[in-house]
Amino acid sequence: MHSEGINLRYLGVVLSLIPIDEEVMSFAVRSFIMCEILARVIKNEINALLRDSMSCWKIPMEARYRSAVVEYLNFVLVEDSPKSTAYWDGCLKPLAQRFFHVQRPYTEPYFPLKEFVLHGVRKKGTKTSEGGGKYGTKVTEYFILRIAALAAVRLSPLVVDKVFRQQPLNLWDLEGFSEQVKHMNIIADATGNNFAYHGLLELKETGDYESAGFYFRQAIVKYRMALQSNPNNPQLLEHLAICLASESIVSCVLESDQPPPQFRSGHWPEVTLKQGTQSVQDADQVFLRAFDADPENDTLLGLYAEYLVLCGRFDRAENYYLRALARNLDPEILRTYIELVSESGQARYAYLLYLMLYRLLARKEEIERERGEEGIEEEGE
Repeated sequence: MHSEGINLRYLGVVLSLIPIDEEVMSFAVRSFIMCEILARVIKNEINALLRDSMSCWKIPMEARYRSAVVEYLNFVLVEDSPKSTAYWDGCLKPLAQRFFHVQRPYTEPYFPLKEFVLHGVRKKGTKTSEGGGKYGTKVTEYFILRIAALAAVRLSPLVVDKVFRQQPLNLWDLEGFSEQVKHMNIIADATGNNFAYHGLLELKETGDYESAGFYFRQAIVKYRMALQSNPNNPQLLEHLAICLASESIVSCVLESDQPPPQFRSGHWPEVTLKQGTQSVQDADQVFLRAFDADPENDTLLGLYAEYLVLCGRFDRAENYYLRALARNLDPEILRTYIELVSESGQARYAYLLYLMLYRLLARKEEIERERGEEGIEEEGE
């Protein structure tokens, strides 16, 4: 609807223009508009709940986050209690009025807003628990699907029927969290990118590890701030993982008495990291979160494998090298994997990998030469 130029903030005004009468179409249209409004209000409440959970637990979205969301959905959609009623009257109605200009009678304490969006039109004389009449299940289904889509959660097909019948949701009814491409705090993300760029620039051009460490720490703060708006964003997690790894390497170099290692474009500086340090553990945790968000990021798989080598975790590094190469037979990743195999004493295996690398590079050079010849022919024509 945004793409069509519709300002959703005024859905409540549109709702007020629809006559309030006993006609089925009037009930249906008003129910669906109110579903759209409340789905967006509940989406914001779920996002706020997840942000609070992130600040408390600081771990990937696993069982605790699922449990928090399921508990909230049960409280809002299923539970029939004074607390739930008070939440609808004292929180959801005022939020709908404030942000979407919803007007009376929908915001009045006596108006059964929950029944209006969960059961739609009911046949005259039927009780709430007896069903929703002609449009009841459709309204319920639309409301649940809109909440799931806007809040980026994947719900099981049984949820609609459970909510309609007022049966509590279970943990497995929340199948997972969908990938969200956009996030709200784009300023923090852009600022983090700028700090990270300057950190890499210091390492590459001046070799100033102290200045680079300062920039990486500033970038980490900004990326964490951006993640509060979208805790499972793959790109943000990738950027944060790289910055945390870079900062741990810079700290290691500054604490060492040895001369700083040379900058290697596309690779980590050659240092020896201690697994038990907090900075290494933080980087390792965010790398794993990034892979949960995007398991097919072969570039990050290669970087993490190389980082594990610096930590001395060679068996685990080999596993991630193979995962990266299975996704994309990149010559640079293959080259660093060959170095690991050679250092482990597997001479025969390393020789076979060198042959593969040689053929891969030869084929790549041949493709580039053919493209160049095609370009020359096109210019001649």
